[in-house]
Amino acid sequence: DMVKTGHGFSDWAWQRISAGLMLIYLIMLTLRVALDGPQASDGGMLNFVDWRAWCQPMWFKLSSLIFAWALIYHAWIGVKEITMDYLHHPVVRERVQRVCAILSWIYAVLILLIVWNT
Repeated sequence: DMVKTGHGFSDWAWQRISAGLMLIYLIMLTLRVALDGPQASDGGMLNFVDWRAWCQPMWFKLSSLIFAWALIYHAWIGVKEITMDYLHHPVVRERVQRVCAILSWIYAVLILLIVWNT
């Protein structure tokens, strides 16, 4: 039998940890919206300025960044596991994983730029 490195408890545990971080963020976000949702500055509809002001606290930016990075890592582990299980040709598997890893890093940097520059 072929031994697949990278499988096992470590990936399982990291995927659960990232899911836990995302759950905590979603609970916190739900509570924040319910208790202190954004207010329309002109008394009408919410606009970009209103949402931007609501998202400005540093703790909110950090928690949103952690959520996004946990989501990317969670997805990466899933993609890695699926490719290891179903792409049996090592070159194809390695290339698909490499493309997905590069895209994950690009997304992580873009999210950093978006969160920090808004």
